Order: sequence, then structure tokens, then C-alpha cells
Amino acid sequence: MNYSKSQVYNSILGIFLCIKKLSRILFLILLFVFISSCSKQKDNFEIDISKLNLPKKNLEPKVNLDTKSEKETVAYKLKTLPKKDEIIKNTKFGQVDPFSMGNGDSNNLISNFKLQGFISINNKNHALVKYREKTGVINIDSIGGLNTKLIPLDSYVKEINPQEEELIIMIDNEKYNIKLGK
Repeated sequence: MNYSKSQVYNSILGIFLCIKKLSRILFLILLFVFISSCSKQKDNFEIDISKLNLPKKNLEPKVNLDTKSEKETVAYKLKTLPKKDEIIKNTKFGQVDPFSMGNGDSNNLISNFKLQGFISINNKNHALVKYREKTGVINIDSIGGLNTKLIPLDSYVKEINPQEEELIIMIDNEKYNIKLGK
């Protein structure tokens, strides 16, 4: 069963021609379907509802309204709310921010703070500090929680004095003088 090259080419060519004819026929069928689906629908659409089974309306009351219903007493078992004095007695006051780490004690916040040195750049003083295991540089514009995490939350630097080796921080309107190395 040896075929010559011309026989193989003729059979392949015949297959391609059959596929081409089939694709044209398929294209014409699909074109007809698309065009017919875009045609105008009939305007007189009617539904026969005569054979539709509708539920019957039952107008009879299900509950007899003439009989007197028995009154039952219901005992509610509610817990009484605690008094205002009890709530105030158990509430801790003084901490402005409930998420702060200081529990309302500014001395505890400043005890985690250490002044390590001073740097002056372009006649502007900076302080090298360590606060809660973080070390960095702060300046007179530093505000805790806003632009730095190197000082306590909502505190700010009031003064940096390298000559006196002193840094002044305001926490809750209270002034803290921090000396170098202490």
C-alpha cells in the first residue's frame, strides 16, 4: 500500500475542499438564524387564561372571635440593672486614650524613654533618643503618634537644649525635663 506523493496531496486537498464547503454551509445556516432572530416579534401576543386554576378564596375566620380568651399571667424574670454608683465605683478614670500603653500614668511612659545624644544640622537641633526599644532622631516638630513613634502618644517636643544637655517634652500638659544619659 504505497501511495505516491501526488495521491497523498490529492487526498489532502480533497479533505480541505470538503471542509471548506461544509464551513460555508454552516456559515449560511448561522447567518439565517441570526437574521431571523432579529426580525420583529408579533404584536398580538395572547395567553389563554381560561384553563388556569385559581385558588378559591376562603373568607371564613380561622379563629373564633366570639369566645373570650383566657388571660394568662406571664412572669418575666428580668435582671435588674446595676446602679449608677456601682458602675462609677468600678470604672477607672484618667486615661484619655483607652488604647494607649500607659494606663493613664505619664511617669510610666517617660520611664521607657532615654536621651542618648544631640545632633545639630543646619543650626537646627535634633535629639537622639530611645523609646520602647526603638532608637532614632527627633526634633522640635516631633509629635508622638502623629509624625514619630519615638516619644509617647500625644506628646510633643517643647525644647531641645544641647548646651544644657536637656530635652523638654510635654505630656498631658505636664513638662518633663530629660537629661542626657539618665
